[in-house]
Amino acid sequence: MWYMYDFIDKKDINRIEMLLTDEKGDQIHAIIYKKFVSSYDKTLQEGVFLIYRFYVEHQQGNYHPCDHKYRITFKWDKKDKDDSSQTTINSKVKQIDAIGPEEAPNYKLKNRNLRKIIYDGNNEYEK
Repeated sequence: MWYMYDFIDKKDINRIEMLLTDEKGDQIHAIIYKKFVSSYDKTLQEGVFLIYRFYVEHQQGNYHPCDHKYRITFKWDKKDKDDSSQTTINSKVKQIDAIGPEEAPNYKLKNRNLRKIIYDGNNEYEK
């Protein structure tokens, strides 16, 4: 995890970036943009987390910290009172599991191995 600072105000954080790695060593780039930094900055640390409700986008531009063609962007919608649309981080898990949208409503924490599921622009996924 690393911070990207403003070019003019070196103390102002523009975004937090990180590489998320599964148990096989596969990586995906993840970003938390400036307006959400304060929401996640204290929660994030190196370790094993369950992260859900996020956007998956194609990598754009020339800056790609890993070879994955997608990246994860954290989201936060303060208008949503039940927090169902914000990215959530659960640090009480020992393993991580990526789940598809059809599984999310019935998801319960279990001891599972990570399954590699990445969403494309149509919310379909590759196994």
